[in-house]
Amino acid sequence: MKRTIAIAFAAVGVIGPAAAAITLTDGNSLVEIDETSQAGMGTWMVDGVDHLFQQWYWIRINQSPEVSVDAIGAPNVTLYGSNIAVISYSNALVQVDMTFVLTGGTPGSNTSDIAESIRVINRTDRAFHLSLFEYDDFDLDGTAGGDRAEAFGAPVTTITQWDSSRVFVGAVPPVTHWEIASFPSILDRLNDANPDNLLDTGSPFGPGDATFAMQWDTQLAPGGAFIISKDKLIVPEPTTIAAIGFGLAALAARRRRK
Repeated sequence: MKRTIAIAFAAVGVIGPAAAAITLTDGNSLVEIDETSQAGMGTWMVDGVDHLFQQWYWIRINQSPEVSVDAIGAPNVTLYGSNIAVISYSNALVQVDMTFVLTGGTPGSNTSDIAESIRVINRTDRAFHLSLFEYDDFDLDGTAGGDRAEAFGAPVTTITQWDSSRVFVGAVPPVTHWEIASFPSILDRLNDANPDNLLDTGSPFGPGDATFAMQWDTQLAPGGAFIISKDKLIVPEPTTIAAIGFGLAALAARRRRK
């Protein structure tokens, strides 16, 4: 069934006997993140409707199989107010810092935004090849089926999925690979014992139970860092494709200010 997630790695870094998920709130929106397992961000409520089943990150170093970031080590969580969370994982090889900023809309607007910044640091004295994966499984309007999805850009910078609502997921820099497919095809490959790459296929998709993922490949020098900026925007459907350009422009401007 859709609501059963196969966890390939044991939950790590549980703080205390019953650590609760991180909860972010702002305006008409509520987000929950389980930082101890690959369930990751599993709730995005907008005006009382949950649009998200699972969104999380996987990494691969050289040719070892990719793993979800929670398998790296125990999480360190810092909260800023009610709507910003910074989650960090580290071990002898790598450090991953993830910042999530929730911006809710006014009640009844059915709009909401999550900005994300992901930084991966090489903690070794040798260069290695890094692959970073971002996986999304939206159940828009609280239903798993009936969604359509499409990738945009050459190379791809944005994937959008829609039902009665629409979500735009934009990223800077552009991705190396991407994929749109029915659940649970992508998730199964991320969790198998093999190093896998996304297939650059599946657009346009639907209708169906859509999932999609983005992949970035880079060579990371000793002590070096790789940073991506992402933005996820939920709006009522229909929405013109011009919203994609707006979102990418905002991401690019934020990246230039760093």
